[in-house]
Amino acid sequence: MTRYPRLLTLLLAIALSVGGVMGGARTIEASDPIVTGVLHSESYPFAPMMRNSFAMALDRINEQGGIKGRPLQLAFADDKSQREAGEDAVRRLVQDAEAIMLVGAAGGFTHHRFIDMAVATSEGLLTATLWTPNLPYPGALEFYRRYEEDHSAPPDDHGAEAYSALFVVADVLKRAESHSPEAVRAALDETKLETAAGPIEFETYDRFERQNGLPAVVLKVANKAFEVKWSEDIATSKLTLPTK
Repeated sequence: MTRYPRLLTLLLAIALSVGGVMGGARTIEASDPIVTGVLHSESYPFAPMMRNSFAMALDRINEQGGIKGRPLQLAFADDKSQREAGEDAVRRLVQDAEAIMLVGAAGGFTHHRFIDMAVATSEGLLTATLWTPNLPYPGALEFYRRYEEDHSAPPDDHGAEAYSALFVVADVLKRAESHSPEAVRAALDETKLETAAGPIEFETYDRFERQNGLPAVVLKVANKAFEVKWSEDIATSKLTLPTK
């Protein structure tokens, strides 16, 4: 399958330590939460879905014991899709919220709302995406069904990426020798994790750091639903091209 670089909704390369930014250390209690900052634009059309997905992942991670017994906690900041606002949001997340790591948002043709709005005109549409619940990724279908049950609407790749991003954060923080920037980055570079959004393994090339390539798939709208048409190894039905 063709693989395309994608950051999986992650800004993990920013991996920051509270002590290094705040200029002083404080006593850390075993029960103190570990804060992850979520940097996104509240005006982004998929922001509500991503916030819901982060919350679902947070609940699951803390149900499983958090980070070495400490609960994971989220802090949100609106970057307003602007550079200066984004820089201010990062400062607030790190200095005020004391976030250890940051995650954030990186076509609606792959969302079921498109089918509902386009009705008959969407029939036969071919579109490409990086995620669908039909993919053989562990937890993909479970995430899809839980989200739909909790929020009465189906998620798309934006939700799956946000959900999986937090599990990557948890995995990195569990493996890191400490919460220093160097230790977090070292653990991030060694990431090899299967998630609901796909396999996560970062690579650096040219001027790009910590990129994760995910295979693209082709979907077709048939009978008001998406069918996976390509690649052949995961297709739910055969792709038939028009002859005229």
